[in-house]
Amino acid sequence: MIGRIAALAAVLAVALAESALAGVIEDAEACSTGAGAPEAVVALCSRAIEAGGLPPGVLAVVHFGRANAYAKAGDHARAIVDLDAAIGLDPGFAAAHFNRANAHAERRDYARAVADYTAAIALDPSDARFHLGRGSARHRQGAFAEAIEDYGRALALRPGHAQTYYYRGLSYHRLGLADLAIADYTEALRLKPGDAEAHNDRANAHMAKGDLDPAIADYDAAIRLRPGFAHAFNNRGIARMEKREFAPAIADFDAAVGLDAGYALALANRGDAYHELGRYADALADYDRALGLDPDNLSALQFRGNVRFYLGRFREAAADLARVAGIAVPDLYRDLWQYLAEERSGTAWRDELARRPAVRFAKGWPAAIVGLFLDTAGPDQLLAAARDKDPEAERRRLCEAHFYLGQYHLLRGEGARAAEHFRLAVATGVTTFIEYRAARAELARMGG
Repeated sequence: MIGRIAALAAVLAVALAESALAGVIEDAEACSTGAGAPEAVVALCSRAIEAGGLPPGVLAVVHFGRANAYAKAGDHARAIVDLDAAIGLDPGFAAAHFNRANAHAERRDYARAVADYTAAIALDPSDARFHLGRGSARHRQGAFAEAIEDYGRALALRPGHAQTYYYRGLSYHRLGLADLAIADYTEALRLKPGDAEAHNDRANAHMAKGDLDPAIADYDAAIRLRPGFAHAFNNRGIARMEKREFAPAIADFDAAVGLDAGYALALANRGDAYHELGRYADALADYDRALGLDPDNLSALQFRGNVRFYLGRFREAAADLARVAGIAVPDLYRDLWQYLAEERSGTAWRDELARRPAVRFAKGWPAAIVGLFLDTAGPDQLLAAARDKDPEAERRRLCEAHFYLGQYHLLRGEGARAAEHFRLAVATGVTTFIEYRAARAELARMGG
């Protein structure tokens, strides 16, 4: 681009001698610098274009200048029209291909963006920005390995560029290569300390490895650097949930929602924290708000269905679980919960349970639970199937077995036997299981 501006300056110097073009040339020169408000630059460029008489190379640069002004104003569609004109006048104009690629990327047309970045690279393979831009577009296409290759080329041309390390870290993370992502985020932070986004994303990579304390330290740093960083508050809340530190997690979700009242994910996450604490009315309120903002949030739908079940709102629970089943991949446990909600609300659903794909092809432990409700296995068989040589695995299975046995007896009108099994489910102490929480809720409704 610098070469073209220098060439333009030489042409302008000669052309200024011709008084008929003097005003047009002055407008063209001012347009090419891009100085001033975008509206003013557009006016200068348009006047030069409309006057006519400019040589093709100069006219290409004027269209390029007007495109830049449109882009600064956020009008990427008009920018593309001018860049089309610039490239039509000068097909070897690498910077015009690059800027058109950027405009396509802003419009989320990543296929066209990649094509233009590739054209720019063919014309000038030594410009690191072109490789970086194509890497970013490929990342957004989901072509993470190809993006990493582009970022590598960009770093070879421009070593020590923090943003390129950061972007490559994002692509490594999406490929599940958390250690490589952390290494790149760390290098980005060494080169550019104080980058809140890099701290947040390095924390996400630590989370992917299950390293909660380093993750929380990075979220802390991100929040110190940017106190209004709603995503970092939400993410730290998730990390604290993983540590079962529910009160601090709720405080983080409160902060995230306080910063962004429409943050559906933070509302759903706070609902999960309330859910874990047994604060079901609060959980339900948050799930309702989250689903009002994002009706297809599968996790919020699933857990709202569970909470409604705990509260004895079986018809509503069945409706939520049916919506999840219509969107998500088949899941045996979800089918079981929908069966229980339907049956508890008075809808015969055994035949539908038997037709569900996850039920038809179930094997191993969960199949024994289904057998209880399809009358292919009895209570004693279920308890026998729960036995395992690993005491911890057996404890978890017994929590499930006793909860579902409680439901089995409730459906048969045997409340006392049901309560006995719910107490045994709670006695396993598997507090992280939804069956444990549901057993406690059943006992509360039954009066203990």
